[in-house]
Amino acid sequence: MKNSKSLNLKFFFSLFFIFSIISSKAQLDIPYVFLHKNLPHETITKNTTTIYSSPTYIDAKSIGRGKTNMMLGARNNKFWQNPAFLTYERFSIEVTNAQLILPQSTLDAITFIQEYDAYFQGKFVTDIREGLNKMINGSSPEEKAEGKAQYNNAINFLNKFKKEVAYSPDNPNIHGVSIYPKIQLQYKNFGFSVFKSVNMAFAISLGNIAEALSKTNIGEELDWNQITEIAQLLYHSFDSEGNISANGLPRLFAVTYEDLVANLGYGRQINENLRLGINVKFVNRAFSTDAIDSKDSYNALDHARDNLSNTHFFVTADFGGLYHFNQKKTTLGWTFKNIIPSKGVNSEAQFNYTESKIEIPKDENGKPYVGRVEDNNFIEDPSGDTLIYSYIVDRKVILPYELKNPFLFNLGLHHQLISNLELNFDMVDVLNQAKYYYNNYFDRLRIGAEYRLFNNIFAIRAGMAEFKPTFGAGLNIKVKNIIIDLDLAYAYNNLTNTPGYFFQIHLGYDKIYKK
Repeated sequence: MKNSKSLNLKFFFSLFFIFSIISSKAQLDIPYVFLHKNLPHETITKNTTTIYSSPTYIDAKSIGRGKTNMMLGARNNKFWQNPAFLTYERFSIEVTNAQLILPQSTLDAITFIQEYDAYFQGKFVTDIREGLNKMINGSSPEEKAEGKAQYNNAINFLNKFKKEVAYSPDNPNIHGVSIYPKIQLQYKNFGFSVFKSVNMAFAISLGNIAEALSKTNIGEELDWNQITEIAQLLYHSFDSEGNISANGLPRLFAVTYEDLVANLGYGRQINENLRLGINVKFVNRAFSTDAIDSKDSYNALDHARDNLSNTHFFVTADFGGLYHFNQKKTTLGWTFKNIIPSKGVNSEAQFNYTESKIEIPKDENGKPYVGRVEDNNFIEDPSGDTLIYSYIVDRKVILPYELKNPFLFNLGLHHQLISNLELNFDMVDVLNQAKYYYNNYFDRLRIGAEYRLFNNIFAIRAGMAEFKPTFGAGLNIKVKNIIIDLDLAYAYNNLTNTPGYFFQIHLGYDKIYKK
């Protein structure tokens, strides 16, 4: 059985959050002894979740004007969006066209991790243990107060981390970065382009231990029931050699996918008003889902890309058309994308976690057992400490995912109000093939406008996509057919579900023969 989900990654990271109950051992000087019992190992395999993504280039010009890209190609030679624009005969070369997408939330997360690097690598665990020991065994009020401050600082870090960086269903912080390099050539009605899309989205889970520790609050008087709970959490935060276990730290979960796409296109003008075109796309797709320890967070992108071992090569095609009316002031455009079916790419995210619970056993009179533990065996001793049972079960979680290439039917309408002001309307995925990507048909509607100044050198853009505003600006310098474009957009990023910045630079040559 398969669950169908789009590249809206909230569902993906919710699964990780549910199962990221992380464990690890430590020593805390309190009057209790632990007797550990390991339960049988378990493996949990979830149903396959499908993620939809079409191999296409995302352009900052279209993003700024409401993500309307159907009619982008007449002036800007974007035949990979609609191959019918190849009917505008030209000789055009894009020597470089690169784009970087970086959400504000990702910038904030990077800044936070750099500022609290030592805590992020596990200092909060040792501070909680040391602070608690000082509160329990401190020889003076000053030492006890110092321990409490050390403890509270670590707890404050966890709560700040939870609010600003970590993922939870109530606070779905998803971070990510996208890079789109491209080169392109058109001669008369033939076009060729090569581009690569690199997309990585990641979320950080505190894990069960840090999550539980963040909710503790020690008052003026020590609560031994609470201290018992904290001791159990700390016990699972260190390995057998006394080092902080990676499983006791926050964990980063990443989704990474890359497309290397070569386009071969041809366009033909049927009559004065009708233009048609086709793109054949050769796609090499790689996909991975991964769990990364927080100690590797600085190299998360490299780590995730190194695991892109699940690859698939396929060939598909796009068919597009343009129809002019109202003396060519208005144009209707359409595309059928990915008309040749292709199979998906599969990946499994696997990780282990330990779930534990504690119990204070009592005798027939309702009194706790007192004694000591030797070689994991309990020996009753009136001078010993209270016995606590610790039940532990190790689980392996397998989360299978499939990245699929959907068939898409898109519509667009372009209207030239005046020579330097245009309006655009798009309806994407009209047939609802990328299931669950949009909540309703209104989410598929995109509206945008572009106003050009100073003889088309400067452009101001604005629009609405998925009921969220977009803004953009561009600088276009053209000297004897040499083009330098710089574009900036600010819009809602579908990869991370947060607002983000889109930067793009384009250097090329463009000589139009026939419009």
